[in-house]
Amino acid sequence: SVDSRQVGPILVVDDEKFFQDLLASILKDEGYDVRVVGSGEDALTACSEDGYQVAVMDLVLPDIMGTEVLARIKERDPDIAVIMVTAYASMESAIEALKAGAYDYIKKPIVKEDLVHSVERALERQHLAVRNRQLVDQLRARIEEMKSMSREKEEVFRILDEGLLIMEEGGRIFDLNPKAVDLLGSPEVPLAGTDFFST
Repeated sequence: SVDSRQVGPILVVDDEKFFQDLLASILKDEGYDVRVVGSGEDALTACSEDGYQVAVMDLVLPDIMGTEVLARIKERDPDIAVIMVTAYASMESAIEALKAGAYDYIKKPIVKEDLVHSVERALERQHLAVRNRQLVDQLRARIEEMKSMSREKEEVFRILDEGLLIMEEGGRIFDLNPKAVDLLGSPEVPLAGTDFFST
């Protein structure tokens, strides 16, 4: 599980003071740093300024529906995990929230254990999403680096006046340049990947 001491603040979005205090109190008791806002616009501002790993957001807000806030937050930060909270629990609203990109959906009245477990799972998912994105970025960078090296090698091979043949241990041809092909000039020109001594 994720250590709450290594987690940034959690954003709570609810327009009712009672639920603001309740959600913040439960999460603070678990050691999380919590920031509370009361509207969709404030949530959008907070997310654009500070960046959060997890937001716990009411489905019905006074200015913008929670699902729209969620969609706009996810556009800016695809990795944020948003837990939707509502008193108007229905299968339709749950599906709508999940389709909009919510990580989880919990009902009011709030059950402490449900909230805590949902936040813990959301943080784990968020960490995995960020780590996965970092690995993908590293892989892309490595592929670009290899493509660049390959282009440089091809250029060197093309302009080199001497024949160049690179062999692996055991006589297998790893690569050869056009000049080497010309110099070898036999009807059965050895190719990369073949055994030089068998030709």
